Amino acid sequence: RQRFILLIDTLYDHYVRLVVSAAAPPAQLYTAKRGNEVFEFERTASRLIEMQSHEWLEDWVERQKATLTEAQKARA
Repeated sequence: RQRFILLIDTLYDHYVRLVVSAAAPPAQLYTAKRGNEVFEFERTASRLIEMQSHEWLEDWVERQKATLTEAQKARA
């Protein structure tokens, strides 16, 4: 569980596009029972949902364009 949360946090923080399938929606992937686990997984589920949004994909595309532009300038 902790590794999954860390993976999603890292991908989210670095605007990495994630393609994955699961047998349940994000909020139902794990049922936390105590303390910080509840908050941590709620945040993870929220991030997974956000990463599925049209806005997230648009932001990702814009970041990719900016990265390519910077790389092209560096080559010139």
